[in-house]
Amino acid sequence: MWKIRTFSTSFKTPEARQKVEQFLNAARTGNLDLLKNLAGQLDEGKGLATTVADIKDANKRGALHFAAREGNTEVCKYLLEELKLDVDTKDEDGETPLIHAARQGHTGTAKYLLECGANPAIPSDFGATALHHSAGLGKIELLRILLSKGVDVDSQSDAGTPLMWAAGLGQEDAVKVLLEHHASLNAETDDNVTPLVSAVAAGSLACVELLIQAGAKVNISAGGATPLHIAAHNGSLEIINCLLKAGADPNATEEGEKPIQVAAAIGNRQATEILFPLTSKVETIPNWTIDGILEYMQSEHNKEQEETRNSKEVNVPKETALPKQDLHEVAPEAKKKAAEAKSRGDDAYKRKDYHMAVDAYTQATDFDPTDATLLSNRSLCWMRLGQAEHALADAKACRTLRPDWSKACYREGAALRLLQASSHRFEEAANSFYEGVKLDPESKELVNAFREAVEAGRKFHELAGQLDEGKGLAITVAGIKNVKDRGALHFAAMEGKTKVLKYLLEELKLDVDTKDDDGETPLIHAAQQGHAGTANYLLECGANPAISGDLGATALHHSAGLGEIELLRILLSKGVDVDSQSDGGSTPLMWAAGLGQEDAVKVLLEHHANDNVTPVGIAVTAGSLACLELLIQAGVRVNISVGGATPLHMAAHNGRLEIINCLLKAGADPNAPEEDGLKPIQVAASRGYPQAVEILFPLTSKVETIPNWTVDGILEFMQSERGKKLVGRKARKEAAEAKSGGDDAFKRKDYHMAVDAYTQAININPTDATLLSNRSLCWMRLDQAERALADAKACRTLRPYWPKACYREGAALSVLEASSHRHEEAANSFLAGMMFDPGNKELENALR
Repeated sequence: MWKIRTFSTSFKTPEARQKVEQFLNAARTGNLDLLKNLAGQLDEGKGLATTVADIKDANKRGALHFAAREGNTEVCKYLLEELKLDVDTKDEDGETPLIHAARQGHTGTAKYLLECGANPAIPSDFGATALHHSAGLGKIELLRILLSKGVDVDSQSDAGTPLMWAAGLGQEDAVKVLLEHHASLNAETDDNVTPLVSAVAAGSLACVELLIQAGAKVNISAGGATPLHIAAHNGSLEIINCLLKAGADPNATEEGEKPIQVAAAIGNRQATEILFPLTSKVETIPNWTIDGILEYMQSEHNKEQEETRNSKEVNVPKETALPKQDLHEVAPEAKKKAAEAKSRGDDAYKRKDYHMAVDAYTQATDFDPTDATLLSNRSLCWMRLGQAEHALADAKACRTLRPDWSKACYREGAALRLLQASSHRFEEAANSFYEGVKLDPESKELVNAFREAVEAGRKFHELAGQLDEGKGLAITVAGIKNVKDRGALHFAAMEGKTKVLKYLLEELKLDVDTKDDDGETPLIHAAQQGHAGTANYLLECGANPAISGDLGATALHHSAGLGEIELLRILLSKGVDVDSQSDGGSTPLMWAAGLGQEDAVKVLLEHHANDNVTPVGIAVTAGSLACLELLIQAGVRVNISVGGATPLHMAAHNGRLEIINCLLKAGADPNAPEEDGLKPIQVAASRGYPQAVEILFPLTSKVETIPNWTVDGILEFMQSERGKKLVGRKARKEAAEAKSGGDDAFKRKDYHMAVDAYTQAININPTDATLLSNRSLCWMRLDQAERALADAKACRTLRPYWPKACYREGAALSVLEASSHRHEEAANSFLAGMMFDPGNKELENALR
């Protein structure tokens, strides 16, 4: 029976406190009538809702937490619908009612809380969300519901991501669902534990196979051990075979030992037989046969060698320092030296020099192996260094010496909790803490640790006491910026240098979301350049995908514009707003449609991107039939007017026959007039597109001002001086407006919008070289050098002696640099510009 300890200080009399306990128990058991009755009795005039909201236990849990935890939906309904309590109220551990419901697997109650507006993204103080718990329990329906709410599929708790929880508890179906939602395969905890490591440690072959099929790294090292080492230690033959088939390295070493040695050391003959033909000979093993390896690894000779090695190596604890036989009495001189070494260790620990402390405590242990305090202290140092296995070895040795010491129990439990390799380890942790509580019931540290281990399951504390040695370096590196306030993180992301990023983020702990002068984060820079792998790594490091630059564009905009489908899906799985707008009002769908990124349009529409007229107009202007067809299939309105013209007018203006036919088939109105009263057929005729006129002719009502209503008559009239007057003034005005819009967008650095505007202006006035020069520059800003070169060449065709046209061509060729021939072309372009404008510094610098 769960004993409720009341906390609320408002109820001071013993009778009131008893009623509070009964009230919370009624919420837990689902006795709604009793709960209502007690609530009325406890109300002292503050109002029923305020009274109930104030009733908490010692862990600051109220009626809503208890009702959710036990799946009592009717009690939740009363508390939320009648009393209007806060659905996201938090307890002492930062856990909401939704988290409590999810952790106990109450899908129905969790769904109800979500319907009431519960925020599924809220984590507890340990970082775990409802998604983590539903993954760990394998509650597939709830898992899918939470993911549909946009919860980050890779949200990190102290015990890793939801995928790690699912894999570590053998929840095969949950692993499948999370992988479908692009959960990060190789996300790591502070101990380098990945989902695959968790699955191997849990002995779940099904999860291991799923993760490997999805591309998980099989040779990653967690605490010095690869998945193959862990499988060898656990004796999982099927998993060993699975890992080997996937390319696991049988010759990788953990503290000098190969997987075959690990298997042999625990006497697993079958595992040794599997690994034997794949493993290179270990020179220290004299008889390199299966029997010889097994005999050697289990021999006293090998154990003695390991003891000797461990006593010499500072960074390896003496796991065998405590033989099972009785310990000899320590000489006074040895005790004195041990005390001196311990003092040095204590001083080093205070300075947070944990490596030096380990060294000192190791020396002390060598002098006095009977002192459990030394092992306890060294265990704590290993914890500070993130070496949980070493910490556990010392804690176990400490408990062997002093089985009745509560601190030894705590050390063992803390190490087990940090290891988090499997649910069994968490049970071990809870048991260790419980043993300590029995020995010292007044220890708050042990009581809290036991409660956390039991109630939070697969949770472990973040490593504490980071070394200060890199702090100065980190501050120095973070402060190095260029004139645009871009630092090393920005440039590494821009160039896709993931290894550099790992150093900056994992070792120097720089801010992953640091912004430059344009408000752009490293993630935005990686997305701009199409570095999907780098962007994915930044997301794994906690980069916020919803952050936009000062001009409103997010990483999602850039991945859509470049057609980076993998990154697009990953960003959408993180809950980024699919309709987020940049300053020009451009959505990711507009960027994708405007740049003809058909696959990106598909993905965005699958995620219910708003398919209003603006994307369809952009797709028509860009001439992307594939994107237009996708938008029409999604139900866009084809007859809405933008800037006085329908999409059919835009297609007619550009003479795009396939797009005209597509729009007509979708119900576009051929008789809709644009701003100046012209129908699409008149626009096509004024531009000299006879085929477009022929398509539109049988569908268009006669225009009375055109005397000869035939295809030839319409073309002749609209090409005449009278017809040109109808469109000329408007065309010039439209071209000027479009150019102005492009100029404004360029100043805002919204280069996609600028390209769109300049394209409209070029369609109206294709002889204006300035428009082509401007669009070429925009393409350069977007790193579309081939397109920039095409516009620059067209610009030079119109104005062959214009220095700026030469510069644009040379700049595009310089970026392309596909061959030495291209470099020569670039130099020739810059030279030509210098001939036309000898004093031009820009050209002179470019030529250098």
